[in-house]
Amino acid sequence: MSRVVELLRELVSFPTHHAATAAAAGDELALCRHLAPLLAAAGADEVEVVACPRASGHPGGYVFARWGTPRTVVNAHVDTVPANSGWSHDPWTPTVADGRLAGLGSADTKGAIAAAIVALDQQRPRDVGLLFSGDEERGTAAVRAFLASAAA
Repeated sequence: MSRVVELLRELVSFPTHHAATAAAAGDELALCRHLAPLLAAAGADEVEVVACPRASGHPGGYVFARWGTPRTVVNAHVDTVPANSGWSHDPWTPTVADGRLAGLGSADTKGAIAAAIVALDQQRPRDVGLLFSGDEERGTAAVRAFLASAAA
């Protein structure tokens, strides 16, 4: 199995969904903390994990990695919508069949995050930041917190 598929399976296994109550919501911050050492291993000059509350009140956050002095920042969100009743299997247990990986968030946008991290195996960026932020599906608290930070 390819490195990007292996990594995507890891990322999907983190429930990061929104819910009506904080107790029922997933944990974006856990995924951000999981991504931080991967970004550091890819040679980032600095990696920062920041907690900020989601609209539901549940802890959310972002992870920001920079190479040099970013002139470009690429952002992908770590949160997902809640699983609906149409799932034929556990949405946080990724399955691979017929060359496709199925799991909540695999296409929007945990797949993009996995691809970006694996691309770092081949190319080290210069003057670029990678921002993996939460709360995109409801409220954008993580992006607003990042924009208010010194890193922005």
